[in-house]
Amino acid sequence: AALIKLSGGDMRRVLNVLQACHAAFPHIGDEEVYACTGQPSPDDIKRIADWMLNDEFDAALSSIHALKRDKGLALQDIITELAPYVNAIDFPDRTRIYLLEQLAEIEHHMAAGATEKIQLSALVGAFKIGVELAG
Repeated sequence: AALIKLSGGDMRRVLNVLQACHAAFPHIGDEEVYACTGQPSPDDIKRIADWMLNDEFDAALSSIHALKRDKGLALQDIITELAPYVNAIDFPDRTRIYLLEQLAEIEHHMAAGATEKIQLSALVGAFKIGVELAG
């Protein structure tokens, strides 16, 4: 399932990922595919969202930073996977719109060369404001 999701329908990409996973791991499963491609897994995205929604700002920022460092995740990939997650959560429309606008703005800043550290702080801040809007 992870291969199909990450390949986007490109069979060459599937073969390349399988080849890389085979060289790195004795068994190939979803976690190995995500590790090989450097993409955040659905569990990673769920943890990140939970931290941003439930933990204090500093604790959430620290936890996400540690996860990014330990798994070699890029903020751009996290943002890409957070957008569908935000749409799936039962937020009030105003909160959902705010969060999606913030994700778009952070993604734009990343494309323009902004630093990941500052944009990660902006991401956590956006979710904290989103929580307030929802309440």
